[in-house]
Amino acid sequence: MLEVEATIRQSILNSDVRRLKENLLLAELRGGVDRELMTNGRRRLAVMQATEVLRHAVTSNDVSELEDALEASRKLGVDAASMEEARARLSTCSAQQALQTAVLNDDLPALESAVARAKLVPDVSETLLGHARQRLSEVRYSHGSAVSSLPSAATSEAASSSYAAET
Repeated sequence: MLEVEATIRQSILNSDVRRLKENLLLAELRGGVDRELMTNGRRRLAVMQATEVLRHAVTSNDVSELEDALEASRKLGVDAASMEEARARLSTCSAQQALQTAVLNDDLPALESAVARAKLVPDVSETLLGHARQRLSEVRYSHGSAVSSLPSAATSEAASSSYAAET
């Protein structure tokens, strides 16, 4: 039992998800392993798995996946740095999603709001923001209020192509 307990402790220290999972299963099958160690091991395993899911979500552009991963990570106590990185990524993805939706719908208030918000969020695609500004200018003009101080992209189509290449 001492060997299994030692490998559980080492797996926790090394943040080795696969090995910790295997050793916890082995300890359950064999029995006789310190209960507190097993409880701590299971808790750490849950946190390490949530951290992995959160890291994966950060690399995606899926707002829903990020929100779900953040919620699960918050409940399990994932480290603050990982949580902050995920929140920043969520902010960027949400702003970009709002821009894309507003551009597609030609909704003047939504476009104005999405552009204003996106200007405040770091790491928003400049190509997408430029495309949204161009579309905002076009929608304003079509609504008879051509007053716009926003710079425009060369063309909407070129901006869309450039944004698609960025992502």
